[in-house]
Amino acid sequence: MDFELLLGDELLVLDGAVLEYFHRGVHESTRIHLRFLSVHAKGPDRHGRMQCHFAPGEDAINGFKVKIPPDRDAEARAFLEAVAAAKRRALGAPPG
Repeated sequence: MDFELLLGDELLVLDGAVLEYFHRGVHESTRIHLRFLSVHAKGPDRHGRMQCHFAPGEDAINGFKVKIPPDRDAEARAFLEAVAAAKRRALGAPPG
């Protein structure tokens, strides 16, 4: 099942075992297989936004960051839960 999270000019798509990131105006996307995906969330910042860094492994340089406004927090958390569940499936771990 595919899931999408649209945040202004940024679109995150969970497509099977791949997380894909699109940015309006950029002709290339970034794809990370869930077996390699690392997600770090922090926040909220002084504007109430949560920041999520998606990277291949524990690489702090590569990957991409998105800021999630407070009014999209519930939708973003549901998307992140779907990503976590899909990653568990990709790794062959039991659900939960």
